[in-house]
Amino acid sequence: MAYQIIWTDRALKDLESACEYIERESFAYAAILASDVYLGVARLAEFPGIGREVPEFHDPEFRELIIGSYRVVYRVFSDTIALIRVCHCSRLLRL
Repeated sequence: MAYQIIWTDRALKDLESACEYIERESFAYAAILASDVYLGVARLAEFPGIGREVPEFHDPEFRELIIGSYRVVYRVFSDTIALIRVCHCSRLLRL
């Protein structure tokens, strides 16, 4: 069963902001980040458990993929996956 992937407005804004920041130095690296995130997220539709549990939450429904230096935080529901945040690993996670 393939899960439906839903991007929250916040997650989309996070990725856009990260790419804009990186783009100041390198358009190519910004494009690579965006591509890597979208490819990683696409795998979640078939394999929602590939991410680890978010250490701050202690809840198996909240998981994260580490992609380069970024955390893609998501929540697994019965047939959907909601992408919640995309943030740099060096930052504190805030929902």
